[in-house]
Amino acid sequence: MKTFRPVLLATVYVISIFALTGLWEFYLEDLILPALWDDHAPEPFAEHLEYMLTSGALAIVALLGPAVLALRSMRERRQAEQTQQRLVSILQATPDKVFIYNRNARLIFANRAGRELLGLAPQDALDGVDFRAFLAAGEVERFYHSVLGAVIRDGVWMGEMDLISGQGEPTPVSAVIIAHMDEAGQLQYVSSVARDIVEQKELERIKSDFVTIVSHELRTPLTSIRSALSLVTGEISLDLPSDAREMLRIAETNTDRLIRLVNDILDLEKIQYQKFDLNIRHLDARALVKNAVAELGPMARQAHIGLSYDVPAGLELEGDRDRLSQVITNLLGNAIKFSEAGGAVEVRVARNGDGQVRFAVRDHGPGIHWEHFPKLFGKFQQLGAPKNLVKHGAGLGLAISKAIVEQHGGEIGVESEIGQGSEFFFVLPLHQPPDEAAGH
Repeated sequence: MKTFRPVLLATVYVISIFALTGLWEFYLEDLILPALWDDHAPEPFAEHLEYMLTSGALAIVALLGPAVLALRSMRERRQAEQTQQRLVSILQATPDKVFIYNRNARLIFANRAGRELLGLAPQDALDGVDFRAFLAAGEVERFYHSVLGAVIRDGVWMGEMDLISGQGEPTPVSAVIIAHMDEAGQLQYVSSVARDIVEQKELERIKSDFVTIVSHELRTPLTSIRSALSLVTGEISLDLPSDAREMLRIAETNTDRLIRLVNDILDLEKIQYQKFDLNIRHLDARALVKNAVAELGPMARQAHIGLSYDVPAGLELEGDRDRLSQVITNLLGNAIKFSEAGGAVEVRVARNGDGQVRFAVRDHGPGIHWEHFPKLFGKFQQLGAPKNLVKHGAGLGLAISKAIVEQHGGEIGVESEIGQGSEFFFVLPLHQPPDEAAGH
């Protein structure tokens, strides 16, 4: 019935217009009624009937149009209100904290979860409530100068911040903040969705403490075992049978691998929690690569892999010598492990334009499918290899290398084709002498 209500109203309206117009016309011309029974006066009646129909049509056009528009506007407004009510119901039901505030940080809306976090009752009015009052100490300045600046510039900001709960305690949340601009590009209001990450932070702290304690407790005895094995293999191994010497060599190799694994885990934890300090100094690219190649020389000879490097003299950069050597060593070690006997691994360093230097390690192994590129630099990721090759590692080397390069302000990547080998590279800012930098 509701569907046909506008049509019924319009029909009644049209009939009413015709009726009123006809009565008005008859009222003006009192000779029309006698003409209905006068057989000799059909023309005046016809003229008045035509006038009546024309006037009625014009009245319908003039009055029915606004009526239809009014009905349509009422229907659209009712639909908008229903949509808004559904949206508010969804926002009220979500466990995430939803806040909407104007450009002066005055709250306009807070859903049920948001009110609970801030200690606001459902009946509390939000007029004049300043959202900044619920930011933890030190967050107000960052919110104004960093967060809101990024929101206005980019339209959205994602990150973590601390809010003051109703109990007065700082509560870490993961937030997404969105700017809503008017047609002139001016900020109208801001909406944010926050998720409580207190339990997540506590789990991360427990995991970090556990990993750190276990790693330190492992590294000390492993170092002692490694020293004892080196002493045995160096002094009395000649008096042992060949099988015993082989067992000592395997034990020494596995001990070295465990020590590297523990060191990698500790490095990963330092990187993740920003406890990774760099000792920045001027470095010579050629010396950096030469030392790494010399360090991996025994491993390459044992695998029957040829090592070579091509680095122009005079290339200088700024960085941490030990950490960048660790990156090059990781890339060289992977290239050697994934090359077949008789293969070759090359290291090339060159200027890359825009004041950058590019380090590249090239192998001629099986190659990597492009679908695996996004996963290569993740934690505990293993590269694929031919079945006849046995590879050892925890899959942390590339993740650590990526973190080191990015902390130096550089980028790391890979280029590879199946059957054509792979080239892992990283790009770092090139050191410019003061006079050259001033010239630019």
